[in-house]
Amino acid sequence: MNFSTYFTRENPLPGPLPLPGIGNLYLLHGDFDVVFYNLQEKYGELFEIYLGSDRKIWLGNAKLVEKIHNPSTKTKFPIRAISEGLDEMGITTKGISFNNDLVSWKFNRRIITNIIMVPSFLRQFVSENVKVFHELENYWVNLMKENNNDILDFSDWLTRFFTDVTSLASIGKPAYVMAAQYNRLMPKYLRTLHSDLDLYQSEEFIDRLRLWLKSVHFFYFVPRFVRHYVPPMNFLYRKYMRNIEWLDNYLIGFIKERRKEIENTPIKETLNSDILTLLICANTDRDKHSIKANEEFSRPMTDEEIKYCIFEVLGGGIDTTANSTCFLIYYLCKTPDKKAKVYAEIDNIFRGDKTRQVTYDDVEKLVYVEAAAKESSRLMPTIPSVFKRAINDVTIGGLNWKAGQEFFVHQHYIHHNKSHWSNPEEFIPERFLNNTNKFEKNSFIPFGGGIRQCPGRHLGMIGIKTFIALIFRKYEISLEDPNAPLKKVYTLANECHELKLYIRPRND
Repeated sequence: MNFSTYFTRENPLPGPLPLPGIGNLYLLHGDFDVVFYNLQEKYGELFEIYLGSDRKIWLGNAKLVEKIHNPSTKTKFPIRAISEGLDEMGITTKGISFNNDLVSWKFNRRIITNIIMVPSFLRQFVSENVKVFHELENYWVNLMKENNNDILDFSDWLTRFFTDVTSLASIGKPAYVMAAQYNRLMPKYLRTLHSDLDLYQSEEFIDRLRLWLKSVHFFYFVPRFVRHYVPPMNFLYRKYMRNIEWLDNYLIGFIKERRKEIENTPIKETLNSDILTLLICANTDRDKHSIKANEEFSRPMTDEEIKYCIFEVLGGGIDTTANSTCFLIYYLCKTPDKKAKVYAEIDNIFRGDKTRQVTYDDVEKLVYVEAAAKESSRLMPTIPSVFKRAINDVTIGGLNWKAGQEFFVHQHYIHHNKSHWSNPEEFIPERFLNNTNKFEKNSFIPFGGGIRQCPGRHLGMIGIKTFIALIFRKYEISLEDPNAPLKKVYTLANECHELKLYIRPRND
């Protein structure tokens, strides 16, 4: 950070004073979500920070993000960021989230969206949720019986539940992380029959995937020189690079193995409908949902393209859904009148039947549950902010900004901005019912906005609603400590750190 440049910068904004070399990196410790929320509170709806010498503009009002969230393909914000750190990770020309190659991004997004929005896939996804829930339920029953205790930490178990669900939907096999945890907690004679090697290998892959997600933060925020040469950052850098290499080799090997299985399967035989299989088959003779109408999207995907798409489906689909569900359950338990409405809606749909199969059609009828899930994600979005880069000159906040300027859309702050929401700190699902309380454009953006809006948002909502239906129709849920605050931490997203709940069979 050059002070002469700082004091002569265009469009000076409020913000903390940067230090030479590191800018405002000295502020980035603890819970980043809390740090930036407090900075926005202190400096206002439009403020600046420096990461090294790079200036970042934070936006905390829905009106300020209108151009950034322009859904037109002619938007001035088609990419997230130009970052040498993310370049070094290899994610700026592959996948969806950080891909700056717009031709590649459009191709990948089109195929992924085509797969996860097909009704047959969504119905299978609900069925897989139900199947994994029954496994989870059996573990819980045995654990509570063995321990003579009806208290469980949902934050851990829901992360494991959605890991197994997402793994099953993504690559056609569970991750066995629920089984691994169950075996750790139970006496040897009561453990599952899974081999220790299978459990170890599956958990290692998931642990490495989470480490990869954390490394995104590291490569984006920490300048190159610090990453490479300054202890302890250089040790972290080497650890993250070894992890990236391990994951690359593991996934490429897995994809090649699945390709071989598909090639050896007779053409008339039905293949599994997991995302990996569907990606391999896309635009081939095995494609059930062809999108060849547009020549631009008519070629099959390469192993490298598939690898990064699977990275993102697994990485983006596990923790966000698990933590969103935990936050929702917490807010419902803190507001008994809202929880009663969830029970009433579920009872009305299932007519008191606690055992029949939950279907996709049932899940689609859960209107109040969806409203509650949206309100929970307003109060505590799992992704509190996203960054976008202008590729052309643009006017924002009445100021002219040059191409290349990076902006942070502060979703968490906007969701609590009193100029957009009445009683923003209260949990009121009715805000999202029947459009009776219309809210300002871009004031509710838990999945981002514009052309980079999360393509898996509908799938994530289905996962949340399915779990709520399964658990609430059979069990009475309440907080171990009714006065407990929401316990969360921030890594690359807001994560529920602990959620201890009583879980008891319903008697009605």
